[in-house]
Amino acid sequence: MYYHAQMVDRQRARDIAGQRFASLLAVRFVETRKRHAYWLFHCDCGTTLITSKSNVVRGVIRQCSICGHKQQARAVTKHGMSYRPEYQIYAAAKDRCENPNNPRFAQYGGRGIRFEFRDFPHFIAVLGFRPDPKLTLNRIDNDGPYAPANCEWTDWEHQFQNRRPWNWKKMRHA
Repeated sequence: MYYHAQMVDRQRARDIAGQRFASLLAVRFVETRKRHAYWLFHCDCGTTLITSKSNVVRGVIRQCSICGHKQQARAVTKHGMSYRPEYQIYAAAKDRCENPNNPRFAQYGGRGIRFEFRDFPHFIAVLGFRPDPKLTLNRIDNDGPYAPANCEWTDWEHQFQNRRPWNWKKMRHA
């Protein structure tokens, strides 16, 4: 008991009330649990939390969990449009050209069709969003790459006319 009382006295002696640690402001001592001092902290977002003083002072905890989740979401979000159909079209075209495991790679990347858009924001900056949900991504020159000068949004009828002729003899023997 004597040792425990000494620890509490030592931790209170190291008063951190009013000190700022990253996004957390120390408010007051709360209690000691298993020889660790627990303090009440206010986060910059207005949230209060009770946590171990040593974790905050050492920088293990720098903010509340709400701010941490928001920061993590910002870190992993590139453009925030992966739910859009345009992104699905972009990703499928890129995969056909660059992924040898894609079932359609032989008709695209395997025959030299390149994907030349830097990333999805570049793709949208050049082509824009689809003006009509019935439109599809079309390469103007069917043997050319997926490139800014060679792509457009078009309907199925136009795209059907722009396809390569089928080699039925080759298909039968495959």
